[in-house]
Amino acid sequence: MTISWDFNATTLLAFGVQAVTQAVLLIIFLVRTDFRVKSAREVADSAKKSADEAHNKIAMQDSAHALFREQVAREYVSREALREMEDRLAGSIKEIRERLDRVLDHRQAK
Repeated sequence: MTISWDFNATTLLAFGVQAVTQAVLLIIFLVRTDFRVKSAREVADSAKKSADEAHNKIAMQDSAHALFREQVAREYVSREALREMEDRLAGSIKEIRERLDRVLDHRQAK
């Protein structure tokens, strides 16, 4: 079998069709890739915007929580202070009861 290196019109036409087909396929690939890149950028931008909003909400919640903790620390008493107050109140009630008992005993003695 002998290979002929002569170019005839059919061979040139086949090469031309092949080159045009490859060029068209390359253009289609580039256009589709560009579309996908733009779509991916839009999704990424949307995700970044959502993340930024989430970070802002977290920052606001952190500051609100800090203010709440300060309020709790200012307004609520500790257990120790509550126990001390309860002991003083119980002691005062006991004193009042003893005084009333003395007054009543003194009146009954008369």
